[in-house]
Amino acid sequence: MRPDLAGADGFIRNCWYVAGRSEDFGRSLSAVRMLDEEIVIYRDTSGKAIALEDACPHRKLPLSRGTIEGDHVVRISWSDL
Repeated sequence: MRPDLAGADGFIRNCWYVAGRSEDFGRSLSAVRMLDEEIVIYRDTSGKAIALEDACPHRKLPLSRGTIEGDHVVRISWSDL
């Protein structure tokens, strides 16, 4: 395998991997660790699965500790940790 396509553990990046079954993810925030990456998965109001890096872009707090309003993750604060 080409070394530029594989991570250190041999997994190919930029590919689809199974994070769980469809029924494993609903309107609550679910933290998942895949390929040494922290991911948060939830469903939006239309039922579409959303997967994001489990880190707030402002302070890198875990998004999975926040709450959902509409289709967005909100309200993450130091006191929530």
